[in-house]
Parts: sequence; C-alpha cells; structure tokens
Amino acid sequence: MIYRKPYTSSKTAVIVAIVTAIIIILLFAYLGINQRKLIYNDSKLLAQEISRKAAVETEKYFVSALVVAQSVKYQLVTLHDLKGSRSKVRSILQNGLMQNNDFLAVWTLWEPNAFDGKDYLYIKDSTYNDAGSLGIGYFHYNHRVYSEVMTIADYLGPHYLAPKESRRDIITEPYRFVYSGYKYVFYGTSVSVPVIINNEFVGAVGIDIDLDNLSKKLNSIRPYNTGFLSLITNKGRIVTHKDSALVNKNIFEFITSTNSVVYNAVVNGQEAAVETVSEFSGQRVFRFFYPIVLSPDIEPWSMMVEIPVKTASMRSTQVTVVAFGILLLGFFFIVFLIFNLFDRKRIDSKINKALAEAELQSEQANVNAHNYQEIFNSTSEAIFIHDAQTGRILDVNAAMLQMYGYTSKDEVKGYTIANFSSNVEQFTDDNATRLIHDVVENGVKFFEWQAKKRNGELFWVEVALRSSSIGGDNRILAVVRDISERKKVEEELKQSQERYKTLIETSHDGI
Repeated sequence: MIYRKPYTSSKTAVIVAIVTAIIIILLFAYLGINQRKLIYNDSKLLAQEISRKAAVETEKYFVSALVVAQSVKYQLVTLHDLKGSRSKVRSILQNGLMQNNDFLAVWTLWEPNAFDGKDYLYIKDSTYNDAGSLGIGYFHYNHRVYSEVMTIADYLGPHYLAPKESRRDIITEPYRFVYSGYKYVFYGTSVSVPVIINNEFVGAVGIDIDLDNLSKKLNSIRPYNTGFLSLITNKGRIVTHKDSALVNKNIFEFITSTNSVVYNAVVNGQEAAVETVSEFSGQRVFRFFYPIVLSPDIEPWSMMVEIPVKTASMRSTQVTVVAFGILLLGFFFIVFLIFNLFDRKRIDSKINKALAEAELQSEQANVNAHNYQEIFNSTSEAIFIHDAQTGRILDVNAAMLQMYGYTSKDEVKGYTIANFSSNVEQFTDDNATRLIHDVVENGVKFFEWQAKKRNGELFWVEVALRSSSIGGDNRILAVVRDISERKKVEEELKQSQERYKTLIETSHDGI
C-alpha cells in the first residue's frame, strides 16, 4: 500500500506564506536599519580617526619647531653667560638648521649690546646690521643654506615684537616676507621664543616655517580620496586650503561667527565634530576641528577636516543596497511560492493518480509473479533455467528436484548440463552447449537425452529447449519429461518383435 500525504488546503498554505513573508520582511528591515546605523557610525568614527591622525602629525611638526627654538635659546643663553663669541652663535644656528631640514630658517635677534656689549666693534662689519647688534639668520632655498643679516626693521616685525611685548612663546599670523639681500618672497610663519635674562627681555630666537611647502603636504592628504585638510589660525585666517584662492581669507567670511561650534573650535581651540552642508563644496560632509597646541602659552590654531558623507559612508550605502536586493529577491521568492501553492492541488492530483497507477501495476506484478511461481512449480515436467551465455543453471522447479533426486535448489544452482548427463557418446557437455547455442540462434529444439540422477542412476528424458527473456535477460528454458517407461515399453516391443521374427524364420525352415 502506498502512503499518501494528507492534503493541506491552498488557502492555509497561502496565509502561512504571507505571514512568514511579513515576519521576514519586518525582521530584515529592523536588522538592516540597525546595521546601517552601526556601519554609518563606524564610518564616521573612522573618518574622525583619520582626521585626528593628520592633525596630530601637523601638531607634532609645529611642536618640534618650538622645541628646536627653545633648544637654540638655551644654548645661546649659556653662551652669553660664558661670554662666548659671536662666531659660536653662528655655529649653533647653522647646526640647528642642518639638523632640522624640514624648517625654513633659524634666526636670533638681540637687543642692542645685549649679547656681549660689543656692538660698536661690528658697526662696519657687513655680516651685521648698521648698529652692529646681534641679528643673524640661516635659511634653506633651492637645497642650499644661506645666511641673512637681520636689519633694524626686523625689530618691528611680528616675529620679534610679539614675543618681546608678551614675554612668552608665540606663533605669528601667516605673512609674506623676504630675507635681507634676497628677492624671493616666502609665505610663512614664525615660532618665536623670548630670551629673558635676569627678568629682562634681551632678544628672541625663532624658527621660520614655509607654509607653501606645508600646504602642499596637507593638500596631498585626501581622506577617503575626496576629503581635504585646512589649517586655520585662532583668528580665523585660512592658512592652507585645497582651493588656493581661499588662502589668507578669513573662515568667518564663509561660515558665520554665530555658528558656536565653529567659533569655539577656531577661536577657543576646542575639538568639534559635526555633520553639515559644506560652504566650500556644497556637499554634505563630516566636519572635524582639532586644535594644534604648541604649548599652554601659545593660542592654538585649528585643523579643519572635511570628508563627504557619501564617500565616508559608502560601505553603509553598499550594505543598504545589498540588503534591499536580498529583501527584494526574498519577496519575489515568496510571491513565486504563493503562485505555486495555488497549483498544488492539481499537482497533488496528478501525483495521486500516478501513485494509484503505480500501486495497480505493483499489484499486477505481484499477481503475475505469483502466477508464474505457481505454474513453474505445479507442472510435472522438470524445468531448468540456464544462462544463455555460459549454460550454467540459474533456477529449477520442484519437479526437477524430485526427478533428479535432489532436495534443494542451492545444490544444483551453478551446475551445467554435464552434471545431469550420462556423458557417454553424444550425451556430453559439449553437445549440450552446442544445442543451447543452436537454440539461441534458431529457436525451439526437441530431442531425447540420457540423464543421470544424483545417485548415478541413468534414465531417459525428452527435452524441449527454447530461448526466453526473463526480467530483461536472455535465458534458455529447458522443459524435461521422464520417458523411462516409454523407453522400457519400446525396448520390450523391440525384443518381442525380434523373438517373433526369429520364430517365423525358424518355422519356414521346418516347412
């Protein structure tokens, strides 16, 4: 009996499919939205970290300038206390510049007679200014080092006047300048430290920084390939920017000073992070501000970093697209499933019909097999089934076992006809094999054969051989009838005829 699965109604299946689809869609939407937020926040944090790293590197550069300036100052103060020579001053400045090739210049300018009280000795020396005071500088240009004689005008410059008036370390607002005796105009800033001896200002030491060169370095840093860095002074002046036309302009010309986030970041040196529409590009950006702190005494500049949100959150967008694609694919799959469920009843009907036919065929096959076995075992003739190629016995019926004196089929399976023949004269295995091959080629064959029982007793049989297909395989079917009695009668009749013939012949002789 073939088992048939109980039928589930299409309506129930559709309802289950729709409910399942809704649950999956809601769950997927929830997970997708939350995952997008997480990735978006991760992208923002990563952008912030990239920006911070760039700002830190810039801060290190400015801090190192301050450290070098202070180091030179301490050496000069020591030299002053030891009443060292001005030539030694030159050596200290040259070494300071040669050991720090990233800086534009190293210089020192002292108040009149403040260094050694011997300015009068150097009034006519071309390596000093007209007053003979100590004012020396060394700067890089075209991979060479040049010396500068600082003039009386330098006493009024912000690089000297600011530390003199404030008596603390300073960084000047960017300005353009030339070195005395040279025509090239530099755009830079100075990190200046005051020289104070016995609580009296006696001079200043400074490091000049080439802002054109720094701008090239900062502009080459493009976070996410589309962002940019901009250095801004605490007064809002744009020191570097990817758009050179904006350099030296004030950031509050573009961003209103009422914007407290930007104002506190630029003027008060506070760190800030906002998402806004850029006044420079018109794109929605992540904007970060990081203070560039040289020392507690110096008002910090700021590093502004802008990174387009679209670029920074590209991974988030990709996840959203992939999630939507998967969701859409799932939706179409559910729709496809629903349409297929409507067709389920028809398919089930076909399957049940096919199963019924298969069951009927199976039952018929069982009946046929049963009938075959009944016929095979009920006949009084012995039946052998041989392999058509080898002649070996594959099966026999009960009549064969009884006729030949065997008790089990297993005893005879695998035997050849030689095991059941007298093997004298023409009743040999070779002749039997020839007869089998002849039947395969030409059809039915009838003949008499001298057989042998299990106990060795010989007897006569009549054999009908024919070729047959059983289970799709070629077989030889041998139906054997015991004709011993007939042979006995024939022999007795023959002997009787012989006696009668002898009697007749004898009678003729007597007459």
